[in-house]
Amino acid sequence: MEIILIVVMVIIITIILSDLILNNIGNTSKPQNDKTIAYKENNDLCSKTTTNNKTYNTDEILRLKNKDFAFKCLYILEEKNKKQDVEKLTNPIFCKNYFDMNFAILQEITSPLADNKIFKDNSGYRRYYPDIITLFDRQYIVCNDWYYNNKSTTRDTRTSFLKWVLR
Repeated sequence: MEIILIVVMVIIITIILSDLILNNIGNTSKPQNDKTIAYKENNDLCSKTTTNNKTYNTDEILRLKNKDFAFKCLYILEEKNKKQDVEKLTNPIFCKNYFDMNFAILQEITSPLADNKIFKDNSGYRRYYPDIITLFDRQYIVCNDWYYNNKSTTRDTRTSFLKWVLR
């Protein structure tokens, strides 16, 4: 009986340590901003975040539907005058590395939308919303491939993106 108890305790400790190690590895792959006040000790977003003297309710933002969430975050970037950050979001490699997105968050529109292919991936699946957003006098379409950590998936693109927007 004592041996079983010891084995169970060892397994539990191993699981806890593995989780801590994996979380630390995941956090080191993305740059952290020392000025950020948006995080609790466990690296979750606080319910209210102040940036540029404006307070955002991060819980409310995360509860928005995917489309509303994406557009809200992009408007916050414009409000914060982060033109270079908006330009980074057109790079699919940047979006994959920082937010685990499979597509660029923004795709710039340089000509009239006569062809629906711009909204779809190579397999023919629609990956961008049909609505156009104007940021810094440029027009973009916004990726619709967003995930939030829930019971159906462990993938979470929204939290990392919101943290990056509010940094």
